[in-house]
Amino acid sequence: MRRIKILQISLVLLGLIFIAAGVIMGEAREIFEKATIICMECIGLGG
Repeated sequence: MRRIKILQISLVLLGLIFIAAGVIMGEAREIFEKATIICMECIGLGG
């Protein structure tokens, strides 16, 4: 049971590290811009 808990915590920390790296590299902004364009196309406002 202890091994599973250590694995879970390790994976959460790894995920947080990857999220932080993406934010630092500006990926969050780029993804938000692409999502906005896709949503504008879905409701028929162009894109």
